Amino acid sequence: MTKLLFALWIALILVCGCLEDNPSSHATTTTLKLASGIEKAEDCRNLESPFEQDFCYYNFAVWTNDSTICPRIHDVYYKEECYGGIGLNVGNQSIINFIGDVDHRNVFYAVFRKNPSICELIANQSYKDLCYYSAGSLLNNRTSCNNVVNKGVKELCFEGMALSLNDSSLCGEIQANDSRDMCYGNVAINSRNLTVCDKLQNTPHNLHDWCYAEVSIRRNDSSICESIQDEGWKKVCYNRGYQ
Repeated sequence: MTKLLFALWIALILVCGCLEDNPSSHATTTTLKLASGIEKAEDCRNLESPFEQDFCYYNFAVWTNDSTICPRIHDVYYKEECYGGIGLNVGNQSIINFIGDVDHRNVFYAVFRKNPSICELIANQSYKDLCYYSAGSLLNNRTSCNNVVNKGVKELCFEGMALSLNDSSLCGEIQANDSRDMCYGNVAINSRNLTVCDKLQNTPHNLHDWCYAEVSIRRNDSSICESIQDEGWKKVCYNRGYQ
């Protein structure tokens, strides 16, 4: 559940542009600094920017399910995400109740109570989309995915369901070719199903051969490597896992 909560955070960034700067660059920098020696939550205050500090506190809090760290987060949205994420992780609605924004709180209520109809109570469209995305991808509710207005988040919702259920038909709901192909590829790899790889289009990125290579490795079946046309992916296929 914890890893999926990060997907919810990213989805809201896509919906409403919560961050003015590039969030991925912030996250990468923070991750590097966390890996360079930050060992406890108190060390987060030594990071350079308020965003890095908040992201650091959020990580420590959610991964350790320690809601006492959440108040150290300055940004209200991330503080509320902290409470909501931990509340879902430990199955405790009283922690979710610390979220002050009613619409934001209802996003977590919908998942906690496994009741997508709660999303209908949300006035803010960004939170409503996030709520339907959450219900769709975490509760495997197709109707909820269809209710998402933002195109990018709707496609993320269907991809989340597809991976959760190993159902490649859900990838067909994704309009962008590259995103749809990645969905097919990830479902194929997750389910170790070569027939799903065959749904990939012949793209310049050789995703079809990438898919065959990854399925071959997960099956521990080097005979699949012979079906790969691209020499680079064929080499990867033979060199990984069979030595």
